[in-house]
Amino acid sequence: MADAGPRESPPATPGGRPPFLLGESKRVFPAVANDSSAGTGIYSVTGRLRGRGSGRQWAFLLLLWLDRSSRSRRADLQTLALFDLDNRDYGTSTETTRRYGLRRARADRSPTSQGALALSFQGSQGESTWHAHDGGEGLGVSSSQLHAVAVDAARRVMKLDLEIEAGKPALPLGGDHPRHTTTSTSPQWGRGSFQSGVRFSGKFVWGEEHEDVDGDGGWIAHRSESRPLRTLRRSRANRHSHEWLQIQLADGTEISVWLHFDRDRANRVVPPSVATAIGANGEVTSATEFHLERLSFVRDPRAGAAADSLESARYFADCYHLSVPAWRLDLISEPMFAAPAHELPIPYWSGPTAVTGTLDGVPISGFGFDERTHALFRDFELVDVLRGSLRHLPATALTAGGLDAVALADLAWEVDGFIADGDPQGAIRHLNAAVRPAVNVLAEPHRNHVLAIVDDAAEALLRWWVRP
Repeated sequence: MADAGPRESPPATPGGRPPFLLGESKRVFPAVANDSSAGTGIYSVTGRLRGRGSGRQWAFLLLLWLDRSSRSRRADLQTLALFDLDNRDYGTSTETTRRYGLRRARADRSPTSQGALALSFQGSQGESTWHAHDGGEGLGVSSSQLHAVAVDAARRVMKLDLEIEAGKPALPLGGDHPRHTTTSTSPQWGRGSFQSGVRFSGKFVWGEEHEDVDGDGGWIAHRSESRPLRTLRRSRANRHSHEWLQIQLADGTEISVWLHFDRDRANRVVPPSVATAIGANGEVTSATEFHLERLSFVRDPRAGAAADSLESARYFADCYHLSVPAWRLDLISEPMFAAPAHELPIPYWSGPTAVTGTLDGVPISGFGFDERTHALFRDFELVDVLRGSLRHLPATALTAGGLDAVALADLAWEVDGFIADGDPQGAIRHLNAAVRPAVNVLAEPHRNHVLAIVDDAAEALLRWWVRP
């Protein structure tokens, strides 16, 4: 996506898929994409649907988390969510099934067939299935069929029967970066892959709404993890987190931005954090030199909170500014839903976004999905949330006689100095004596939002000796 467009991917294999290698194991992708027999396999598909008769638009998310780490213990999870893009309503459902004992495990049919995409989940509303028509290996298959069923919190039945067509190559989440591994939990063991440019056709049911639909903007992803699902229920087990932006631009280009955080090292961004672009004809390029600025943050309302619910308030990044100098790309990604939370064993938000900006200086728009497990709740993280929120306040939030946005952000930043000196009481005094009065003069509704962050940061500082 430089001036001449994305450079081409490496020569394709006879099956039309790039011969990427995953890490040092030298296992070729995507044949390995279905290899979750030794741990946990996470499969997901997202997309946008349009009613053939009504023209109404929806988005959907299906996530299957299949634990295959033990013959005697298995824990499978399905999350199905539907988003009404016209009325800004969404419903989500997460179900988990657990199996114990060798006798029952022997009789249980595995939901994956080695070497082929064949997944199933038995939920309260029936069986969900996802399989390739041609028995293709892992991801990278050209066509598959999805049947998913669940019921949301409002007792509306959600059902999808979709034919899935994928016309672009399957890629590691690391793009053509030298190391093609990635993970949502452990950089040593996890592997990840995705396929963009996916299209859909079929039937859509949500409560009283029934319609034939077509769709685009689809993404398929697979991640593997050596640790079982049940170990992730402990908050301290979540040593790593991620943000994944999936963007489809109007010109047919898709962009994947994967950011991986080491929570033990103050959320340091670690490899393989990378931006990958897939052109309209399947050409691929990637860049590790990019900038993602978080413009706003949203407090988790605890609806659909994780099972290991944290004591302190937590925030997720909401609106982003993405720039990739090598591609002359400058985008703003804004969520269509304020807090798209889903009930997983880890903090997890995912929902559709609206994208605007420029590419090569030409205005462009797009549609995307934003997946986040990077919850911010520790004292220094909430100070960062406060500082970022103040820095990006709009002019309408500022009042005569008050500080400007940059000065307010610098005032909040001084709290970090007290934390670095091991003086949480001094940090709280600075918040109450300096930051809070400056925030009190902001215009509504910004004042209440920022004051809530100040309160949450002060509360986290009171528990400075316990940092989950």
